[in-house]
Amino acid sequence: MSFLNKNDFNKSTSLLAAILTIVSVIYGMLTDLNLLIIGLTIGLVYFIIYCIIYFLNKLNDPYKFTITASELCIDLLDETGSNAKITKTHTIKAKKDNLSKITDIFHADGTIDTENFLVSPGTGKISKKAGAYILETSLNRPYHRNEVVDRTIELNFIDTFTKRNEWWDVSPLHPIEAQKIKIKFPRNRPCQSYEIQKIEGTYAAPYKLNSDLYPGEDKRSILVVDFPPILDMNKKNEYRISWIW
Repeated sequence: MSFLNKNDFNKSTSLLAAILTIVSVIYGMLTDLNLLIIGLTIGLVYFIIYCIIYFLNKLNDPYKFTITASELCIDLLDETGSNAKITKTHTIKAKKDNLSKITDIFHADGTIDTENFLVSPGTGKISKKAGAYILETSLNRPYHRNEVVDRTIELNFIDTFTKRNEWWDVSPLHPIEAQKIKIKFPRNRPCQSYEIQKIEGTYAAPYKLNSDLYPGEDKRSILVVDFPPILDMNKKNEYRISWIW
């Protein structure tokens, strides 16, 4: 629950209150002491209300951390798409004290190797629930508010990208300030075309983001997509990268 999302704070009301306060103070200084007192009172009341809303939001924020930077690489290791390595590196900033556990969710048409994977720092366990793979990580120690931790995850996807038309869905579970996704194609099966879409319910519509397809140094084409900050988790923030190869 959020009493008032700061991103949705009514800026016009804030500006109006500030203007009225300034006008009342100036007019009161020039004409009437009572008007000066009223202007200062309005400003003080507004400031107190704003502070109360701000701290209530802090207390009721359901998210324990913000991802300040994230990069995910999908390395398609063979021409059939049967073997792919997913490497995710991101920087997390704790929003509350005692951050000790983190949950990541992955989806795969095929399977994810639940025995051979890497998570650092800490230790992880992967389980499958309702068609999704849940990676639960216990960090090496509790992290406190404003502390930063750099995480790395490496997963092996099996028989997941075997079709000519493939995709990767992006649906953050926590606020994220910067996110980049790279898809590295096999040398003898490059990317033919791609499209970025925004998902609205069951419908995916083309969506323009900063992206490009690069020839890699090892002659493997690389698709790179930069995503905008996703900070308001009350809004639907789902994207899809689809490609033909």
